[in-house]
Amino acid sequence: MGKKTIYGWTLTKDIVTHQNNTMPQRLKTDKTTSERPNWREYQAGLKWSAAKKRLFKSILKCSVLAFLLFIVAYRITSGVGEKSIPRLAADSFPSFNLGRSIDKKTVQTLLNHASFINLKNKSFDFVSNEHRFRVETSLNIELQNYLLSKLNTSTARYIGIVAMDPATGKILSMVSFDKTDPSDNPCLDNRFPAASIFKIITASAAIEKYGFSSDHVFTYNGMKHTLYKSQLKDRKTRYTNRITFKDAFAQSVNPVFGKIGALYLGKDTLEEYAKAFGFNKNIDFEIIVDPSCVALSNEPYQWAEIASGFNNKTKMSPLHGAMLASAIINQGQLLEPTIIDQIVNEKGR
Repeated sequence: MGKKTIYGWTLTKDIVTHQNNTMPQRLKTDKTTSERPNWREYQAGLKWSAAKKRLFKSILKCSVLAFLLFIVAYRITSGVGEKSIPRLAADSFPSFNLGRSIDKKTVQTLLNHASFINLKNKSFDFVSNEHRFRVETSLNIELQNYLLSKLNTSTARYIGIVAMDPATGKILSMVSFDKTDPSDNPCLDNRFPAASIFKIITASAAIEKYGFSSDHVFTYNGMKHTLYKSQLKDRKTRYTNRITFKDAFAQSVNPVFGKIGALYLGKDTLEEYAKAFGFNKNIDFEIIVDPSCVALSNEPYQWAEIASGFNNKTKMSPLHGAMLASAIINQGQLLEPTIIDQIVNEKGR
């Protein structure tokens, strides 16, 4: 009778006997137990085994995830999540009637510890004196997030960007970066030189006080963006340049604005218009802003420096810069900025 040995077992037609055991054992054999599985059956078995392992792992992961979700839900419903909401000290909470308008000074006190740095949502919540409030801002979130995505801070020390609606004074975007102090908001700091932005004030004073039109022709000698004392002299040579007032403004020609400041406006008028445009006084805003500053001496050349923006001592905030630019678009009207649409309590009042 033919024999076949597989993995230490001797198979016959009716008897299977282990080589190390002489006692015969009768077994009912058939084709499936007496032959090796073919390649397809072997692969199918491997796939089934792998599928069972994956199923077990999936069940285990789902169980762990469900447990974690339960823990998170428990923490939220038990009030632990409130720690992420800014809280103000009880003694800083001002008294006011809900449902009525409140002034910006009160809002400043209420939001003294709230952060407006690079907001990514139009509204945010805070808690004060055990009361929960929601602040609805005027920000255009699409514009805000676009500017944030384009902000390149690799070589910057300070960045301040403010977009303002000139018709309403609403702040549409306020994006900032401070390399040395991430908690600081440069948009509200007066550390930036006003530079040629001050030409807006000089031009306004020249138009109102002396009636200069946009087509009025001025002369200057030398380069456009320098300011020497010799350039302030009202003399004409064959090298003298001629330029209209509007082109001098568009091209930011320092000698023209320097001559306007030194020869026409003088100290008192420059101070008057600087104050009218918000310098040397507080800006009425829901957040505290450092006042922009300008100081004039009794020297005509210094008046020229101030009038043309050719100095580093006249300082302003980006917020104030947006106000000045908006005033030109808004036919000379300087609007107070605002970033808060409303503040409501948990009852929506």
